[in-house]
Amino acid sequence: AGGEFLWLNRFTPAASDYPFTLTEIQFYTGSDSLCAPTDAVDFYVYQDADGNPANGATHVGSLTGQTLGTLDQFNTYPVNIALSGPGDVLILAVNRGCDLAGQFPASIDQTTPQVRSWIGFAAAAPADPPVLPPATFGTIDSFGFPGNWMIRGVGQTGGGGTCAAPSDIPWLSVSPTSGSTAAGASSNVTLTFNSAGMTAGTYNASLCV
Repeated sequence: AGGEFLWLNRFTPAASDYPFTLTEIQFYTGSDSLCAPTDAVDFYVYQDADGNPANGATHVGSLTGQTLGTLDQFNTYPVNIALSGPGDVLILAVNRGCDLAGQFPASIDQTTPQVRSWIGFAAAAPADPPVLPPATFGTIDSFGFPGNWMIRGVGQTGGGGTCAAPSDIPWLSVSPTSGSTAAGASSNVTLTFNSAGMTAGTYNASLCV
């Protein structure tokens, strides 16, 4: 029937992954949605210690004023949201546009349902940030659509921050600097530290793989 609604994916990082920084939200809308790339969408991030979004969660960050972007592909939205845990990370989207009857901004992957995708709506448009839970709320499976919203998150451990290129860290060399590793396989990477010509002190960098 149209309107603004909220949909979220529930992710459960390992306890040892905390603390970390959420650096990207990735979001997919298909061309069969009848939406336009310029339609507005807002993103919100919550932490939830008990694994049940239906009894509330703690809002920790927002990325508002965005658009759906290119249809039929994942679009990347950079963020910088620190997450301390424990428990789940909830990534929630609200369609501030593409809200007419017959439009479907949320895309579903029905290959292997994980029962971790939720949908919510109420008579009024969701607040900024939305309060969990809204009046009507549940897994998409419970509404007869088993599957997973096409929402992904990328995080970085080690204190967060911007990833450094090897060339930006003169006291560190990496070999190899590129390549690929097949699923289930492993690759060795050698890191060499060289303190020649450097003064005593503590040196830090975020080198991402």
